[in-house]
Amino acid sequence: MRCVSRLKPGVRPGVDQLRNEHLKSMVGNCSEKKPTENKFCVLMSSVLTIVARGSAPRPIVNILRDNELMALGKVDSDDVRPIGVGGSLRKIISTCLFQSDEMKEFNARHFAEHQYGLDRNGIELVAHDIKRRLKLDPTLDLYSVDADNAFNRSNRLRGLNEVKKFRPGLLPFLRDMYLESSSGWFHGLDSGIIDIESAEGWHQGDVMASWLYMMTNQPLLE
Repeated sequence: MRCVSRLKPGVRPGVDQLRNEHLKSMVGNCSEKKPTENKFCVLMSSVLTIVARGSAPRPIVNILRDNELMALGKVDSDDVRPIGVGGSLRKIISTCLFQSDEMKEFNARHFAEHQYGLDRNGIELVAHDIKRRLKLDPTLDLYSVDADNAFNRSNRLRGLNEVKKFRPGLLPFLRDMYLESSSGWFHGLDSGIIDIESAEGWHQGDVMASWLYMMTNQPLLE
């Protein structure tokens, strides 16, 4: 339950409306737990393990893969960026899987010298490296591209196939979250709440989304 104890307060909940403060209160203090808190931790760990292994009932999976959508305006553009706020249980599972030592070692080895999306200050690292290389060899040309809506159009099957090849233990959970289409629920319209189907790309706001996008692109970069 260490992932729960590290949850930040004041974070907006997803479609399940389960707040971090509620979870931390039920989990209790790590050093001095009440019997009821211990029992809750055991039960919750069992539920999270079932979902992480891809063994959850389909109706539950359908709920976990849905998101509440927010539209954030892009800088210098009239376009918007759809951000999905996922459920708390999905976030906890993704965080535990993503922050494991084994995962960190894999990322450092697999993406080395190709992608910096998981590095702190990754954009700055790329910018400084480009400047350094051009300074060392002014005859080099710089080819820079910006793909059209690449993140939201990313091929899920290709990405999941890369997960299957290199991180098969993560596939059952990620397959449940992405193999089938999901709904993004948008609030605040005069007509009420509407749902927008999501059948391609990765959910912006998902803990695992950037990693999945990088896994999808890695064969091309190699």
